[in-house]
Amino acid sequence: MRMDCAPVKLAAHTFGKARVRVLRLVREQTLHRISELSVDMALLGRFDRAYTHGDNADVVPTDTMKNLVYIAACQHPNLETESFAIELAQGMLQRYGHVSEVHIDLVETPWHRLHVNGSDHPHGFVQSQACTPLAGVIVARDRQTVRSGFRDLALMKTTGSGFAGFLRDKVTTLPEVDDRILATRMQANWTYGAAPAGYTQTAGTIRSTLEEVFAATYSKSVQDSLWRMGSAVLERIPEVEDITLSMPNLHYHEVDLAQFGLDASNRVFRPTDEPHGHIEATVTR
Repeated sequence: MRMDCAPVKLAAHTFGKARVRVLRLVREQTLHRISELSVDMALLGRFDRAYTHGDNADVVPTDTMKNLVYIAACQHPNLETESFAIELAQGMLQRYGHVSEVHIDLVETPWHRLHVNGSDHPHGFVQSQACTPLAGVIVARDRQTVRSGFRDLALMKTTGSGFAGFLRDKVTTLPEVDDRILATRMQANWTYGAAPAGYTQTAGTIRSTLEEVFAATYSKSVQDSLWRMGSAVLERIPEVEDITLSMPNLHYHEVDLAQFGLDASNRVFRPTDEPHGHIEATVTR
């Protein structure tokens, strides 16, 4: 049986430049400030003919995008990461009339000022991998969305956590506990409904809120902690519209040393992160 083939069409498309790395250095007399970013940019717009007809007339070369990242870094050395991304995206829309939407995602390399001889050093920095800041914007001609966050925030508490009352059937082997180590390597992303007074300051408040609730309240489960942590952020920061938390449950198993005549109960543990539980949720207004 012969079947007529329906005509094919281009359903969706985007293109851009990834991992454009840039360091902004601001020299204020003897005091220097730095911001190191990795920038991903993607464009949406009238680029269909590049795909369907091999016509590159409207294609913005990704090398040009790279150059515009560096130009924006030179023109806006003092802007916070989110504001820098907005300026970069708006500049793309102003420059290219056939671009309808710009997506920019940024990862910040966390540099902190060195503490030398009892005081902050004016131009010495140390890199910290404890927590990596993130930002992202979607800027169209009639709207924009700003998201911030971080990844790899390692948290642990050695008590104040349990897990009991869960579903049991014939294949359940996990015992119930009311006192256990709770550890995670969290990723958090939040959406702004309105611009805050300062993005960096707000991110600090969000992080301290999450850490406070994690440490200071009893956890019946990772889900329980996640809900209360996300709720606390929305209660404290009215500019945040929603927050998504990803919290893998990193396990620490007790080591049994009874065969050696030793009682290591609740004192010696074997860290493992594979396999691990993975809990994720979004809390919104």
